[in-house]
Amino acid sequence: AIDRQAAIIDEKMDAVKEYMVHRRIPRPIARRVRIYYEHYFASKSAYDESQILGGMPPALRFEVATVIVRDTIGSMPIFQPLGSDVQMEAFLLLKPLSTVPLEWLYRRGERSRELYFLLKGTVDVLDASEERILFQLHESAYFGETAISGRRREASIISRSHCELYSLARDDLQVLFAKFPELSAKMDAHVSDELKRKDRIY
Repeated sequence: AIDRQAAIIDEKMDAVKEYMVHRRIPRPIARRVRIYYEHYFASKSAYDESQILGGMPPALRFEVATVIVRDTIGSMPIFQPLGSDVQMEAFLLLKPLSTVPLEWLYRRGERSRELYFLLKGTVDVLDASEERILFQLHESAYFGETAISGRRREASIISRSHCELYSLARDDLQVLFAKFPELSAKMDAHVSDELKRKDRIY
């Protein structure tokens, strides 16, 4: 099984390298792309999780997804108080994301389109000059709360290390809030306290 997964990863890396050559991507950028995908494939299963889950009967898929939710967003403080049905609905809307060190997640003043959940790694929250670190966020943290309030980004965030995250689009958040009004109330209260705390720092 390990050999099979390694072969799949090698095949995907070859495709990435061929694409860089075909598009004549400058060597420094191509190197960053290669490093990104090497980390991405090393930290992810080479198999298409959505395809595997999609082929299961609904009851079995739910059981498997429940385990995945428990080991990912289910352990995060913002999701822990919520019921398993809400956690499951949220998980199905999440988009996985990997970053290399010194990659921007967003910049101060940009429109707020996603809420982020940090599974692994560390990110730096920078001041308005983007030269001073205000504080750092680590595993199980979430950020980008302005996606809920609709405010523009109030700080810039850049990855300190290789990071594994989930993002939740603002439009998908509104879908969740419409389906689970209790989620909207709990998250609004949680996020309001967090925004007040961060406003004092920014």
